[in-house]
Amino acid sequence: MRDKIVLALTVMIFLLTGIIAFGATERPINRLGNPKTAFYVPPLKNVGDLQKMVQISQAGIQEILHRRNWHGNMEDLVRAVGSGKVTETRISPGTRLPFIAMRRHGRPAVLENVVWAGKKEFEAYVIEFDSNGYTTRFFVPKPCGNFWFEETPVPVKPAEVPKVPEPPVIPPPPPPPTVAEQPVPPPPPTMERVRRSPFFIAGFVGKQRLVHEESLGGRCDTLIGVKAGILPQLMTMLRWNSQWVERST
Repeated sequence: MRDKIVLALTVMIFLLTGIIAFGATERPINRLGNPKTAFYVPPLKNVGDLQKMVQISQAGIQEILHRRNWHGNMEDLVRAVGSGKVTETRISPGTRLPFIAMRRHGRPAVLENVVWAGKKEFEAYVIEFDSNGYTTRFFVPKPCGNFWFEETPVPVKPAEVPKVPEPPVIPPPPPPPTVAEQPVPPPPPTMERVRRSPFFIAGFVGKQRLVHEESLGGRCDTLIGVKAGILPQLMTMLRWNSQWVERST
């Protein structure tokens, strides 16, 4: 029983190795332009021939692209070729191609894992465009139109993080208005106490009317008088009075 299991495992490993080796086998091609296998006849001489080939062979091209699980749209390919933005390249001997389109008995076919084994390089048109999130490089050899393509995902640009607006700069409040210093009012004038002398002197001028019986009228005599003395002050009198009251009691 054990020997049978070992034998079965050996056979499975052998079969898997054979399948992998078969799938990885490279297929060298050393000639292009054979009318029996060419995808388009006659050879392409200019961009106008390339545009004509795409217009005429849209159904066959789309069938090949569908077999190869192409991610793009046929309309984008036709538009890119029609724009005329086509470049040229040269394929050197030993170049490995993922596949190459061809015709077998007049019908579209695919040849996998191709290596160009010709003695010389050959010229090809290149159309590069974006479609459905992939960048496609579409190669078309001039001698036969047996195309192939390469595609890579378009790098996704990181989403731009919206910038947080900076808070508005609030200007500082204006300084308070400067109040002019009020001048200090001058001190009130000091009233000097007038010292008055208690002594006084006064002069008087007047008339005195004298009446005499012997005459019908009278006469007036001029009078002149002088008076001098001491004028007591009110506070002094009050003080004197208070002292006199104290003594008398």
